[in-house]
Amino acid sequence: MPELTPPTATTTSWNFELLDPFVEDFVAAAEGRAIVANFATIPTWMFVEPVPVSEIVDSIAVIDAYATAVVPYAGE
Repeated sequence: MPELTPPTATTTSWNFELLDPFVEDFVAAAEGRAIVANFATIPTWMFVEPVPVSEIVDSIAVIDAYATAVVPYAGE
């Protein structure tokens, strides 16, 4: 999500610093094949929430935690 906070009258919130590594990996893996980028996630600040959703400060830590989670197989 490149727009983590709502824009103001004088600034925007677009920041691709956290997204670029994933896009670069994806483009490299595509090996020249056509790519259609679709950033379909809607920023949380566009919704009225009873409790504000906080911005993820370290997205790599979140992904690492997800990737290393031990989830039991349903059939076991």
